[in-house]
Amino acid sequence: CTRASTAVRLLQAIAMARFVRRCFPAVCSITVLLWGVSADWMATTTGDRESAEKLHSHLRERFGQQIDAIQVDDIRSFYWWGNKVQNEMEVRTLVDSEVGFSDLLEATQSVHPYELPMIVSAAPRGTLINKRDKPDRYLMAVVDVNETTVDVAEAIAEELVKVRYVACAQVEKLEDRDDTYRLTLKTTGYGKPHLLREFGGLQFDWTPLRGNQAYLDWLDTSVKPMSHDGREL
Repeated sequence: CTRASTAVRLLQAIAMARFVRRCFPAVCSITVLLWGVSADWMATTTGDRESAEKLHSHLRERFGQQIDAIQVDDIRSFYWWGNKVQNEMEVRTLVDSEVGFSDLLEATQSVHPYELPMIVSAAPRGTLINKRDKPDRYLMAVVDVNETTVDVAEAIAEELVKVRYVACAQVEKLEDRDDTYRLTLKTTGYGKPHLLREFGGLQFDWTPLRGNQAYLDWLDTSVKPMSHDGREL
C-alpha cells in the first residue's frame, strides 16, 4: 500500500480511538488536542523569513502600535495547484491587532510577493437565524495529532489534498511536544461533511473564514471531494 493510504488509515484509527476514549476513558490514552482560535487575527504565508520580515515591517510602519503582536512559524504546506498536489516549506505569519480586517487585507495584499496569497481571518458570526439560512462557506479546521511522526503527519496532509477534501493542509511541529504535529486545513462547506464522515472522531476545531476574494475563489474550485481511487463524490 502507499505511504499516503497507510497514513489515512492511521488517522481513521486515531479517530476511532478518540471515540472510544470519549465513551470509555480508561480504555485508550490517545489524545487529540485542539487549538482555540480567536476572532481578531489575520494569517498569511510567504516563501521565506526575509519576505515575512518585509511584510511585518510594512504593517508596523502602516499601523504602528495598533499591531499588538506578530508570530511566525515554519510550516510545510500541501495544496492543490496545476491539477495536482504541490508541497513546499513556507513561513506563516499570524497578526494580532486592533486594525480592521479590511485594512489589514489591503495593506498585506499591496506588498505580498505571491501572485495568489492566502490572507484570511475569522468570519464575523451572524445571528442564530442567519446561521441556519447561510451555512459557513469557507472554513479552517485545526487538529493536533499525538504519538506520530513527521512522515505520517505529512502523508495525512498530502492525502487530504489529493482526495480534495481540503484545498490546503499545513503541517507544523509543536515545539513543546516531541511527537505531536498540528494540521491546519482550509476547506469549504462542501468539503466539511466528507472530512466528518471519515474522520469525525477527531473533533476538528472549525473556524469560518473570510479573506481575499481570489483565495476564496480558489478554495471553491479546489475543493471537489474524490474517492481514494479518483472518482468524484
